[in-house]
Amino acid sequence: MIALCVLIIIVAMYLFLRGDQRHAIFIGLWVPTILAFAIFLKQIFNGGK
Repeated sequence: MIALCVLIIIVAMYLFLRGDQRHAIFIGLWVPTILAFAIFLKQIFNGGK
C-alpha cells in the first residue's frame, strides 16, 4: 500500500509539472484515501486492537 501511495504521488507530481493541475490534485487526493483504507484493514485484521 505504501509503494502504491508513493507511485501515485510521483504520477501526481508529473501531471502537475506537465501543467495538468486539476488532474494532479484529483489523483493526489487518492493517497489519503488509500492510507485510511489500509488503516481500516489493519484494524479489522488485528481484531480491533
